[in-house]
Amino acid sequence: MDGKLILKLQNILTEEKQELSRMQSELSALPQSGSLVIRIRNGRKVFYETLNGKERGITKEPDLVAKLARKTFLEKSVTEKKQNVSVISNMLKRVEENNKTAKLNDFIISSGFPPQVLKWISEPCDYNPLYPEALKYRTDKGVKMRSKSERTIGNRLEKYNVPYKYECVMDFGEIRFYPDFTIMKPDVNIVIWEHLGLADNQVYMAKALNKVNVYQKHGFRTHRNLILTLEEDLENLENIDRIITQYVL
Repeated sequence: MDGKLILKLQNILTEEKQELSRMQSELSALPQSGSLVIRIRNGRKVFYETLNGKERGITKEPDLVAKLARKTFLEKSVTEKKQNVSVISNMLKRVEENNKTAKLNDFIISSGFPPQVLKWISEPCDYNPLYPEALKYRTDKGVKMRSKSERTIGNRLEKYNVPYKYECVMDFGEIRFYPDFTIMKPDVNIVIWEHLGLADNQVYMAKALNKVNVYQKHGFRTHRNLILTLEEDLENLENIDRIITQYVL
């Protein structure tokens, strides 16, 4: 059911965005300054243009009257259409997250994990809100990720029926991070897995090391409950399987 609803919402959202784009394009071609004012004089309508706090009669300029009237209509319509797009986008996001959780729950239930694990994976989570358009790569269970490397890790975790959350918020005092993978082991201990995909970028690595320092201050240790991988670590699946077997299962 969720799959059909997601598809339907995606289609509606596409149509709404296309209509919004058409309206905005038409609006940009109309006079950018001036607003239409309609008054009744001696039982008939007269039209004025307000500009910079001043009014001038334009009743004898029907073309300008029509353009300003259309502009007023489109400005209101664009505002309403933006609200529609926002509502549908939020609804689609919630349905997709529910669908993702459901798929993860399916393989956890079938694997006989303790109730605490199912409760954890079912709990609502604030996912990373930044750049949702970058979530282009789907794992076998349908979880959208930002890179092929992360998808590879996700697929191997799913192969071993490892319960995980992707980019789910973790609070460390006043600092909030969205680890690549937050994993719950069978003994219900938490493991963080960060994949450092841009190790040759100094700015990226400086931020990553700062994040690791925060993790360590809050009890996460490499080779125990904190996994850090580089691109070369994913060159073969056996390497990933070894990491999963040694630190996760």
